[in-house]
Amino acid sequence: MTPAPGRATVPKRQLKNRTSSLNTYRSRQVISKDEFLHALTTGDAKIVTAAMMDAVDSIDDSSWLLEQLKFQLQNSKDYWIVGTSIVALGELGLFHSDVDPKEIYRLIEPFEERDGFRDWAEDALSDLRIAMNG
Repeated sequence: MTPAPGRATVPKRQLKNRTSSLNTYRSRQVISKDEFLHALTTGDAKIVTAAMMDAVDSIDDSSWLLEQLKFQLQNSKDYWIVGTSIVALGELGLFHSDVDPKEIYRLIEPFEERDGFRDWAEDALSDLRIAMNG
């Protein structure tokens, strides 16, 4: 995939993709808003989770992306999609300076006490603490 004009390619950092039920490694990809919305409509957790993480690196409209991720966090019944929403929101707060990390922190904090989501919430909250103190 070729990056959009004026955008740098996402580094080929190999991240542990906790967002995949296969628990595999993958490089992040450049994704547009339309591609992201299409991925959400598939209902396939593997596609949706990969698209959420790609979107944090690719989509500059932070307000719009925040609303999309909040919707997934609050409405999805899929464990992987909810967990990935937590991580993606944490990265959104860390890497997008026009988003209020305190708002995102309040969204994620309750997940620190929910079974199955503690590790993901701690990861995201750690990112947000960096954003708030940096």
